[in-house]
Amino acid sequence: MEASRLLGRFAAVAATILLAVLLVVGATGLVRAASAGAPGAPGEKAIWTPADKDGFGTSTTTASKVLYTLNDGELTEVYYPDLGTPSVRDLHVILIDGKTFAEREMDATTQSVQLVDKKALEYRQINTDRDGRYRITKTYVTDPGRPSVLVDVTFESLTGEPYQLYAIYDPALNNSGATTPPRAGTVSSWLTTARSRARSWARQGSRRSPAATSARATDGRISRGTT
Repeated sequence: MEASRLLGRFAAVAATILLAVLLVVGATGLVRAASAGAPGAPGEKAIWTPADKDGFGTSTTTASKVLYTLNDGELTEVYYPDLGTPSVRDLHVILIDGKTFAEREMDATTQSVQLVDKKALEYRQINTDRDGRYRITKTYVTDPGRPSVLVDVTFESLTGEPYQLYAIYDPALNNSGATTPPRAGTVSSWLTTARSRARSWARQGSRRSPAATSARATDGRISRGTT
């Protein structure tokens, strides 16, 4: 009997020691994993978009020190306050139907670009879905009275079905693309937020992303907004 009790106590002590060792080993592994960072960290190096632009625009006035570029159906680098300082990497739209697909406009569309006015650097991009579901038309011009890029956006559902649009905006204030995270939001909400921020930034006179925005949208098959 006494021998059985001793063996039982020894087994309990051994089990406790083994559990403690396992906990220490596990905790050490977690610490090492945490210190190593996430898989693939810190991620890919931030880069600018390709240099083969489809168009660029600016104002002839000295009050508007901003220049924009276009490529692959989207707004690419915006330079402010001079050509040596990119302050925006890109702005594009992601579309979803809420059920079967989510896609970026430059990946899923056939794109064309037009010079709207031969006497002005005003451009229009027309992005048509390859499957014939929608069309996005964007017209770009700079504001001659202030450093702002204005974008008139028209979205058309070619099937009559409703779609959701999200604007993906990647600012790079003062040529700092590696430290400025992209921002996302619905097109109408993002445009409205950008408009209020632009007014605040203009009052403060600080260096901000060159955007002045307003938006309106319908609940039907055609939506329009102006950034």
